[in-house]
Amino acid sequence: FKILNQSKKMRFISGLFLDRDGVLVEEVGYLHQKQHINLMPFAKDIIKIANSRGVAVIVISNQSGIARGIYDWVAYDSKKKFIHSYIMIRHELMLQ
Repeated sequence: FKILNQSKKMRFISGLFLDRDGVLVEEVGYLHQKQHINLMPFAKDIIKIANSRGVAVIVISNQSGIARGIYDWVAYDSKKKFIHSYIMIRHELMLQ
């Protein structure tokens, strides 16, 4: 642990952490196919409010499907990128 520059004041950024399955998108059990990705009805509004207030929106997700061999990291990363681009491009919202 090292303090790099003590002369500058620390800047804190607010963040909103959203679980992916069941909060951001509908829970379908081991989401690994794009056609099963459906944005939760309230998610767009929550992200829009956070964006308008300068609050970073961070998507989190535990992926036991990878550990169980249902899908791999490549499939997970593909769905993550699809969800982020779907929200950011189609709905013009910002995710971190």
